[in-house]
Amino acid sequence: MLCGPPPGPGLLSGITRALLGELAGRAGHQVVTEQATAPDLAGVPVWTLNALHGIRPVTEGLGRFQDTDAAAAERWQSRLAALAVPAGASLIPVVNP
Repeated sequence: MLCGPPPGPGLLSGITRALLGELAGRAGHQVVTEQATAPDLAGVPVWTLNALHGIRPVTEGLGRFQDTDAAAAERWQSRLAALAVPAGASLIPVVNP
């Protein structure tokens, strides 16, 4: 299961979050939104997502870090990278007249 915060002020509904949710759903993982506090997150992998850096494990601020956090983040990051389109590539096919 993957959990993320619910939509609201301060949270962008970004492309990385949307793509990760889609990939997780296709892989059979349940994706839910949940409002959590730092104590709620103790002992579970926590990641941060953004379009520039992709998926990164949170390594400070929750008082712990597990190697499995990084390994899982890297696996999901590889899945996201497989969807990447080279810079300058057109998403719309060019038809020559």
